[in-house]
Amino acid sequence: SAQTPGELQCRVKSVIESFNLWCMKNNLILNLDKTVYIHFRATQVRPIIELEDLPHSNNTKFLGLYLDETLTWNDHINYVSKKINSGFFAINRLKSTLNLTELINVYYSLVYCHLNYNVTLWGNSVNSSRIFIGQKRIMRLIFNLKSQDSCKSFFKRNKILPFPSIYIFKTLCYIKQNIFKFDTNSTFHSYSTRNSKMLCIDQHRLALFERSPNY
Repeated sequence: SAQTPGELQCRVKSVIESFNLWCMKNNLILNLDKTVYIHFRATQVRPIIELEDLPHSNNTKFLGLYLDETLTWNDHINYVSKKINSGFFAINRLKSTLNLTELINVYYSLVYCHLNYNVTLWGNSVNSSRIFIGQKRIMRLIFNLKSQDSCKSFFKRNKILPFPSIYIFKTLCYIKQNIFKFDTNSTFHSYSTRNSKMLCIDQHRLALFERSPNY
């Protein structure tokens, strides 16, 4: 990271040179055909940064997660939406031959795994509501509901987490497992107050921070 494009370009080149040297010492070859560079930023203004031998990309897939330059997660949400639609098609084809329990198992096999994967990163993004809409569409298919019927009682009765609840649950697990990374009120004062053990929200100036699990 850096404050200016020029400083950023110098730092990136230095890192690439060090990494190439490390690869050579360990008899490894960097596959340039599978390597791109992305400039992550909070604004839509794109500074000019050019790197030799490495193509620039606005997005890429990394460990099953689609990353874009401004972390809107739109590319990943499009990917998950396609998986949900594929799951809907499969359940629709199987509905006449499987019972309710088996259809729910198909949902967990083909749909839930994509809703759950790294959801702490993208589950609170602007367009994540599309995923919840797709999930409810599948629930209505499984439980023979009309398009305007509420799914709430069916989620609860069958112990299926709605998408917003999946995000909340996974975020709570993340915080519990990484509680040492978060400050409490007692970090900043020594007074014995009823809220001394409550977690503090970091100071921030961008709405982007408010869509992160740290918020």
